Amino acid sequence: MDEKRIVAMCGIDCSECGAYLATQADDLEAKQRVIEQWREEYNAPSIGIDHVTCDGCMEGGRQSIGHLPVCEMRSCGIEHGVTHCGHCPQYVCADL
Repeated sequence: MDEKRIVAMCGIDCSECGAYLATQADDLEAKQRVIEQWREEYNAPSIGIDHVTCDGCMEGGRQSIGHLPVCEMRSCGIEHGVTHCGHCPQYVCADL
């Protein structure tokens, strides 16, 4: 795996995210572990494989996590033309 650091618009370090790492390793068992962890952590029993299959929201990858289509931070960052919220001239905004 490429060792470069990938940071999402919201500041999440993708290179340390279990879903991202499992996707990059094409490791179904690791994805299952992330699903179980997130179901418990977020009290979200409906989390499934689509929620833990991710190439990173800023990389233009083939697949991104299930939350991507409704991620307001990502949409805002793209609108402002920044690579992540920390680069925005309006940082720290009310949304954060």
